Amino acid sequence: SPPAPATRALGPARLATSQAAQAAGHPRWKANAGGALLRAFIQTLRDAGYLTDDLAAGTTKYMGGCRLSGPGRLHRRIDIRCLPSDQFHFGTLYFTGSAGLSIRLRIRAIELGMRLSEYSLERKGTGEHVAAASEREIFEALGMEYLEPHER
Repeated sequence: SPPAPATRALGPARLATSQAAQAAGHPRWKANAGGALLRAFIQTLRDAGYLTDDLAAGTTKYMGGCRLSGPGRLHRRIDIRCLPSDQFHFGTLYFTGSAGLSIRLRIRAIELGMRLSEYSLERKGTGEHVAAASEREIFEALGMEYLEPHER
């Protein structure tokens, strides 16, 4: 069976609002293995009674409905992304923050001769990927002050 994923709430969920987004990652996950990892994770959530509705499922993305634990057990929309470990922090940054911040980050990358996406930061021309072991390291690579998720 696949290794247990590390998960992180993203986007509005990370900023304590009503829609949920989740990223799953594990240091040994170097590729998505044809969606097997995501399917196993989704099945675990389904078996636990957390997922209530499926909207779309692919090899790296899942969209559906979930039911939160706790008082009132509210239903929420949830998006789940399964990313290889070398893309995890780029995906986390991409899905946490405002559209304005995303634009500022991408413009800064362009100014530095780079391209920023939800998957990587790469140098134009060479295609070399800039490694990042955290969201903070992505901000540093762009020469920008780090912003905590609630500041984004």
